Amino acid sequence: MSQDRPPLPPARERLVFWAWGVCALLVILALVLYRPAPPPAPTAPAASPAAAADPAAPAGGPAPYEEPLGAPLDRVAKLTDYALASTMVALNLAPDRLAIRELRTETSGQETWHAQILELELPDPDRFARILGSNLAAWAPQAELAHTPAGAWTVSALGRTTHTLLLTRPETAAPAPRTPGSKGLLAIVIDDLGRDLAAARRLAALPVPVTFAVLPHQEHTAEITALARSRGLSIMLHLPMEPVGYPEVNPGPGALLASMSSAALLRTLRADLDQAPGAIGVNNHMGSLLTQLPGPMRLVLGELKSRGLFFLDSLTTGRSQARTLAREMGLPYLRRAVFLDNVRERQAILRQLALAERLAAVTGQAIAIGHPYPETLAALEEWSRAPLAAEAAPVSRLSPENGDRPGLTVLKP
Repeated sequence: MSQDRPPLPPARERLVFWAWGVCALLVILALVLYRPAPPPAPTAPAASPAAAADPAAPAGGPAPYEEPLGAPLDRVAKLTDYALASTMVALNLAPDRLAIRELRTETSGQETWHAQILELELPDPDRFARILGSNLAAWAPQAELAHTPAGAWTVSALGRTTHTLLLTRPETAAPAPRTPGSKGLLAIVIDDLGRDLAAARRLAALPVPVTFAVLPHQEHTAEITALARSRGLSIMLHLPMEPVGYPEVNPGPGALLASMSSAALLRTLRADLDQAPGAIGVNNHMGSLLTQLPGPMRLVLGELKSRGLFFLDSLTTGRSQARTLAREMGLPYLRRAVFLDNVRERQAILRQLALAERLAAVTGQAIAIGHPYPETLAALEEWSRAPLAAEAAPVSRLSPENGDRPGLTVLKP
């Protein structure tokens, strides 16, 4: 065991710690799933983009972002996220005390990292800062916590700011509770379908509805789409889009690229849509670059609107323009709340499913996105046969964020 790790609590307390820690982690950063322990050495090399994007990588191998960043600074930022979560757990703070004001990708020279502006409501900001400082010393000793003249707190590493914390006292009025007995709707969307027919058959056999997000131009795209239709499952097109790391990170055939002309982009998009007959909506595969670009995204969303489809934002970047454009254009818009399997281990995925249930029960609805990994399939098979805190539902039953319709079933049969 590394000498710089904090001592572990007794087994029972550790179980409670991890359970609450998982809840805090996913609220702190929608795109981040944190490591369960600090690294043995701070200089350990990060996973390469190719390895992190490989669906066949071993359990725990992929980086905590769908589109990985290989910078040492980003590694420190992720450990800082864990220190924040640990602080919230230590003070018994509910995840709804925290709001993400901004999440962006920063680049300086060869370094690329995720920067955040977070606002936390808590009764004693100074105490929070003291405990956070202790946790940073344990989990991210390279990070520095500072109080700015404007009253905010910043966390910096290697001369760059990774977190800005706005620590405020809670409002006196508590949010209205949900109606007793209402469970909320939880949609499970499985991306990257089209390569593995056996995995699709296991998903179709689950006792709860799962939404199939099918990649275009794959070996089994047509068979998997037909399978989902025969079982009455919702189908979406998992639309490949250019990521920031392109071409090293390749979204695959049928990808929409920033360099395309308007005509070429629409021609590619229409060919992709033809691959998923019966699709009721679209979500992005990668796309951390393209979803930031208003021009191409306006073309994409315009085509979806003309076909009566909705857009589900996978949120591979905090700078996505999809929500703003969808509101302007009157296109139904949804967004992902939880990634299930950034850590490919059955118990970790079960914890993510429990978090997604909790979010759905508290907020009324939530979307969890996973992949057809063996570990994810096993976790879903176990989870789906237990009593659920939320109602598993096809994504078509969820209400768009930019409208008051009770669901999306009116869009397309």
